[in-house]
Amino acid sequence: MLHYSKRKLASDIEAIGFYDEINSSKDIHCLCSVDVDTNEIFLFHDHPEFDNVSVTDPYDNKNYIIPERNGTLEDGVVFWRESVKLGSLLVIHNAHTYDRPVVDKVWPDNQIPFESYWDTFIQSKLQWLVQRVANPRGGANPIKPVVVRIAVCNSTA
Repeated sequence: MLHYSKRKLASDIEAIGFYDEINSSKDIHCLCSVDVDTNEIFLFHDHPEFDNVSVTDPYDNKNYIIPERNGTLEDGVVFWRESVKLGSLLVIHNAHTYDRPVVDKVWPDNQIPFESYWDTFIQSKLQWLVQRVANPRGGANPIKPVVVRIAVCNSTA
């Protein structure tokens, strides 16, 4: 039994490509979440043959073991839904321009509220805002950094 409540879940979906290329759950490789506070991993996919399989990463030439999955992709969407119902937060880079639209497209009845997704791409744009200021003399515009700090992961969302 998975414990759902009040987690900060750093999450992601891996799929065959961009939004327009995804038409069903068969186009999604996996859905994964990591509890930010406990480092517990929740992996969901529809390929049990990959559980505990050793793979070599061609970029760093290291061997990795794919952990045993917690369930199917459908189970993963249920995990996300039940987690947010009990106060958890889905922390995802590009959540509002990729992961959420993909979930909504493939599982239109998922019932995961918009506000349950924390998009770290949007956060980074706000947190490390850099404005270009017009140069009255023409030529290259100097960059005037404006820093806005937001305490996200320390909040009690």
